[in-house]
Amino acid sequence: MSSTGEAPRGAADGSRGQRGAGTLLTAGVCLALLATASMASVLVLWVGQVGAAQDAADLAALAAAGAHAGGGKSCDAARSSAVHNHATLVGCRVEGDTDSFVVEVTIRRALEPTLPGAPTSVERVALAGSLQ
Repeated sequence: MSSTGEAPRGAADGSRGQRGAGTLLTAGVCLALLATASMASVLVLWVGQVGAAQDAADLAALAAAGAHAGGGKSCDAARSSAVHNHATLVGCRVEGDTDSFVVEVTIRRALEPTLPGAPTSVERVALAGSLQ
């Protein structure tokens, strides 16, 4: 109560102590939305990078198969193709002869951006060859 006998404005219903609460609530909701949008964009980036890793594995396997069919060094061709596609060849295996064979390649590609506790790379396997 003031000296005139009237209650201070907003004090009768207790709203004076809540001043700025709406601002804090809005800021909290905006921060939560920003964090959710950031995480969603990271996941979308990672999905695209996993697809690119599979493409790199497929191309490396095809390069290896082409080299093997032509009498060349299949794993060298796979390595070169992987490097060209921003990946690392971590496995290369050829089974069969030059007429009927299967090449299996495994590549690793980095996932970016990196987050603490999250995977930093992805591995993909691809097969190519000629069965006669």
